[in-house]
Amino acid sequence: MDDVDLLRRIAAGDREAFETFYRRYESRLYSYFITRTKQHARTEDLIIETMVAVWRGGAAQFRGSAKVATWLLQIAHNKFIDDIRHSELRKNEVLVDIDAWQSIGAPGSDPGERHERAQLVHKCWEGLSVEYRTVMELVFVQGLSYQESGAMARCPVGTVRSRIFAGRAQMKKCLEQHGLSLEDR
Repeated sequence: MDDVDLLRRIAAGDREAFETFYRRYESRLYSYFITRTKQHARTEDLIIETMVAVWRGGAAQFRGSAKVATWLLQIAHNKFIDDIRHSELRKNEVLVDIDAWQSIGAPGSDPGERHERAQLVHKCWEGLSVEYRTVMELVFVQGLSYQESGAMARCPVGTVRSRIFAGRAQMKKCLEQHGLSLEDR
């Protein structure tokens, strides 16, 4: 059964369809939240809140203008933003797992050197604005299109493109200032 059919059945109160939908998207939501919170318990709570929103009427509001996965990630993103607003977490403490974003170091290179490179990439990543990091993660980590990323970040596709371009340029400049050329990878 496809995702749209599941949402129709969930909207009609079908618990079995909801359980299937939950199992289908639980690991994707886990990946989305854990890279932001770095806390297993908080991640589990956010998954539950997201799925409860689907159960309590969200499924009935799906209009089909986006993929189901994109629609669900938008709900998840909104839950995460709500969680930040209502918690001690501040936007500069929200972490992105850089190792998940991009592998560092050539295979067979020294583990200590790979660790240093990872720290440098993390430092440069954290130096980017939240806006740049958000769209870059949506495109490069979550695998969303520019259009889907724009919808989630609430900005036009052109803005997504310019943020990615500028973010990449800043990452490259930062890495080069610290002696790491992109050709070194």
